[in-house]
Amino acid sequence: MPKVTNFVFCEPGQFKPGSSQIPFIEGVSTSSSLFGFAILYSITSFSRFEDHNVFLSIKDPHEEELIKTEEFTIEKSEDVSGDLSREFPSKELLNGATMAIEFNDVEYRGQGLYKVEVFFDGELLGEFFLPVILRKESEKE
Repeated sequence: MPKVTNFVFCEPGQFKPGSSQIPFIEGVSTSSSLFGFAILYSITSFSRFEDHNVFLSIKDPHEEELIKTEEFTIEKSEDVSGDLSREFPSKELLNGATMAIEFNDVEYRGQGLYKVEVFFDGELLGEFFLPVILRKESEKE
């Protein structure tokens, strides 16, 4: 059964070629009506023999959907249509994928826990929460 094996919130703008460090965050402090963050996550234990679809949903503290990403496809491995599929007909070959996505200009709809839901082939795999607080203009970041 597919599962999310790691999930971290990160500073936006950190996914650059050659970058070896990604600053993780525990929450967001904003003084405006918009904020941003990035996510690094992995999904494992899915079959290599078929295509799979993934999308994310972000909800505000009142459970209203703010963002729903487009579905993207994790394509089956090219080699599984031949020798491997005959050797492992019970679909024992499992795969994993690590993905990163950045969200900029997310609408601030109140202080609280913003929820990120990860969907795989239409099924909810996990929920992850990001605390977002309103900072006064006079307070430093």
